[in-house]
Amino acid sequence: MNLRRKIIEGVAAFSFDTVASTVLSVFSAALAFRYVSVADYGRLTLALTFYATGTIFLDFGLGPVFTAEIARSRGEASLGIVKLFALRYLNLELLTGSTLLLLYFLISRSYVSESGNLWLLMGFYLFATALTNIAVTVFHSYALYSRQAAQSVSRAAARLILIVTLPLWWNGDHLVGLTLTYPLMEFAVVFVSLLMARDIIRALWRVPLPHRSWTMLWDTFKKQGIYASIIIPAKKIQEQLPVWILTPLAGEAAVGAYGAAAGGYGMAVSFFRSVETTMFPLVSQYADREWASIRRALVRTQKYSLWLAILAVAGGWLTADLLIRILAGTAYAEAAPLFRILLLMLLVYTFAQTQRPLFYALKEQRLLFLSYVAGIITYSGVLLVATLAAGLTGATIGVVVAEAIIVYLRFRMLKHINPDIQPSLRELLTFLPEDQQLWSQSIKRVQTFIVRRVKKGSTGEGR
Repeated sequence: MNLRRKIIEGVAAFSFDTVASTVLSVFSAALAFRYVSVADYGRLTLALTFYATGTIFLDFGLGPVFTAEIARSRGEASLGIVKLFALRYLNLELLTGSTLLLLYFLISRSYVSESGNLWLLMGFYLFATALTNIAVTVFHSYALYSRQAAQSVSRAAARLILIVTLPLWWNGDHLVGLTLTYPLMEFAVVFVSLLMARDIIRALWRVPLPHRSWTMLWDTFKKQGIYASIIIPAKKIQEQLPVWILTPLAGEAAVGAYGAAAGGYGMAVSFFRSVETTMFPLVSQYADREWASIRRALVRTQKYSLWLAILAVAGGWLTADLLIRILAGTAYAEAAPLFRILLLMLLVYTFAQTQRPLFYALKEQRLLFLSYVAGIITYSGVLLVATLAAGLTGATIGVVVAEAIIVYLRFRMLKHINPDIQPSLRELLTFLPEDQQLWSQSIKRVQTFIVRRVKKGSTGEGR
């Protein structure tokens, strides 16, 4: 399969995943919002930060390194090295997942309120996530995008089923019951992942490990892993800063409104993450051999993402009130203006989606880590000032401004490594003949589809 077909397959698989998972997640979120109060949803949002913080230590941020190295080894047809990295990643996730489960259990024992139950459930959620992470990394490095999509869809479907049936199997506190759906959902994905990974397990089972395997791992860790292992903690801290700052300054109800708006934005941006997810293993696999092709693919995908993001922001601004009302109900009306503000980050994200794959392909995790350190400082300063100055709305604007500053910083870093490595704004806004050809073909296909459906309908009516 050539590079173009792989990209098309990946974007198609993740686009289907996004549509299916988003539809299922919308129903899940709508039911969840109605199942608990705004304040309780704020407590759930805070509990999920316990989980997000724990994921920092599941693989110490080494997952992308393992993904890139497995993909690179597959490109070199080195199955022994592929098995080495896959097996050691399995060992790492099992060890850290079990340790975090025990730690969260001990923390839960120190509480007499419902918060103790939330800590324990987040511990089980982390252990199940450790198991699914193994399959995610292997599927991603093998460019098995359809299997990754199946994991995501099964996760969304499992949670919807659990929430719909919640009154049938849970009679306790509503907040605890809703929180329980998270670990149960993840264990369902573990079962699905095992079924899909059987052929890979069989293919690697009898492949011998290379000599001096631990030395190879240590060399990789010294060159890339030290900074990669602290990139994810920095990233997670940066992501949780709005909740951590809003909770003491604005209260749990404000956190609940922000959580609803952020959830809506998360659904919107998931449509655009397919590009980054698809390109990540391919950039590492082909960068040394087909760099010109990789750059052309990056420019075109980033260009089309930007154009679609402009349309998405315009549509989201017009329909924000309706979308939040459908998603969360009238109790979360305050989230609608926040959702409009967060939608502006779609424009910022289109410039960011090619940056992480490039940093890993170039083995420049140190620079990426430094950008996250700068991000934490930027987020902290901007959010603190914005929240004190304008409350919840100011904090939301601060999130967008801080993210734009960080993306620009990474752009300058990559330009310093190679002035031609990232597309310029002019390249992204220029409409080329190949773009016109692509859009013309897409419009013709849509028209053909509509005509066929109309003819089929007319034939049915004639009968």
